[in-house]
Amino acid sequence: MPARLCRDTDADTYRTLFDIEAYLRLLARWELRGHAGRSWAGTLSATVRSDAESRRAQELADGIIDPLESGLLSYVHLSDLKDVLVGPLWAKCSRHWRASLDIVKSEFKKLIAVRNKVAHFRPVTDWDAKVVVRFAEDLTRWTRPYRKLREFEVSWSAPGDVTEEVLGLLRKHSLEPVAAELAGVAVPPGDQLSAAVVGHHVALRLKRSAGALSSQRVTALLSRNERDVTIARVGEFGGSLEVLTPAACGSDAIVALARDIVSSADEVVEGVSSEELVSAFGLDRHEGVLTSAVTFPDPYEYAEG
Repeated sequence: MPARLCRDTDADTYRTLFDIEAYLRLLARWELRGHAGRSWAGTLSATVRSDAESRRAQELADGIIDPLESGLLSYVHLSDLKDVLVGPLWAKCSRHWRASLDIVKSEFKKLIAVRNKVAHFRPVTDWDAKVVVRFAEDLTRWTRPYRKLREFEVSWSAPGDVTEEVLGLLRKHSLEPVAAELAGVAVPPGDQLSAAVVGHHVALRLKRSAGALSSQRVTALLSRNERDVTIARVGEFGGSLEVLTPAACGSDAIVALARDIVSSADEVVEGVSSEELVSAFGLDRHEGVLTSAVTFPDPYEYAEG
């Protein structure tokens, strides 16, 4: 058998490119839905949207590989994803980027050139690898302000937790009625439902006191509410669920989603191992479903090697 043709440099560069592109898709998903709610897809250009929908439809029709059951942005090319981030979204989210638009565009041009080369499995040179590493390091620095969205979140889980600070944040998004209604949602004994304002989203968190959530019930919940769920994070062993929904969806939709989450948790099952978690909860089939080990929104973090 011949020696392995994929060198460590090729594999490392591909892995970093995968992380960068996956992060940028989550970021675009976060900002698009956060600003436009259910109408987010309409903010894409007609060409980008049509091309992505065609690619997804073709993948479904072929039936050869496992398509993503949700996630239009996963079918958007990196060059188009760049145009979304530095185009219509830039004015709205540039405050979270520590870089000028011209610099970001320039670095994206280099990254896309290497990405296209890697996509055709041509060998990566030392210079190519340096371009990708440099972009990863820059992206780590550019997106650092996103950490503040988590650091300054305010949460509540009971009527007594609804402080003036909570009301002030909700009032900013015209969501003041959410505070009392969510605090009054009945949950199974021992379980806890909490909520938090995270940037232009509301995070709904359900934590089991014992056992785990049914993966079938959770996947059905996420499928049912796909248009209102930006990010979902499944906790260790399936014992908790966090759903981030755009404030732009409005009070009624957020409260209805919270009640649906609680209703989906009425079945207690045994926990699953970390190895089983991905397939059980369909984390490899949904664009915005993550494990709790991945915090989002958060800055990109480049880990060498």
